[in-house]
Amino acid sequence: MPVPGVNPVRTRADWETMRAAVLADPGAFHGDIAARNLHWLVTVGGNAAWLSRDEQGRWAGWDASTAAPVTADLPADFAPWARAFNADDAPNFRWFEGGRTNAAFNELDRHVLAGHGLETAFIFEGDRWDLAADNGRGGLHRLPRHWTAGLHFKTEICLIQSLSFHQLAVHTDCLGH
Repeated sequence: MPVPGVNPVRTRADWETMRAAVLADPGAFHGDIAARNLHWLVTVGGNAAWLSRDEQGRWAGWDASTAAPVTADLPADFAPWARAFNADDAPNFRWFEGGRTNAAFNELDRHVLAGHGLETAFIFEGDRWDLAADNGRGGLHRLPRHWTAGLHFKTEICLIQSLSFHQLAVHTDCLGH
């Protein structure tokens, strides 16, 4: 079971300390967060792997071809990018130059590989029933007529793992009233 993160900002002094750190070196500040919270595509021993840095500074993740667990022996100052923050053409900033990551891997695959593939990742029940929502475009009239006859819909985004391909599937659970 994953352990929820804790907000490190507890006091005004905490906030001021973090603000000073980000102003002093935005690349180092955000680079530390990105290294811990995102997986980066890195070549290790000739093979591509999706890696992130753990709290002890070790880089670990999964082989990009086989999905086998990987722990990489990388130097303490290793970063999967050449430059974390580039302000040379401000206000057109560039982040993590030379780094390779993937939103789909970070939002989906890494959770499946970590053993959470059968867990519901996201549940959303918005204001689609309110006909006044979305400037009059929301509500039941946007759904097929046969779905709206007294049914309640709960949309779940589920994680499905099939061989080496990880897909996002939308599952609609229709429960009659």
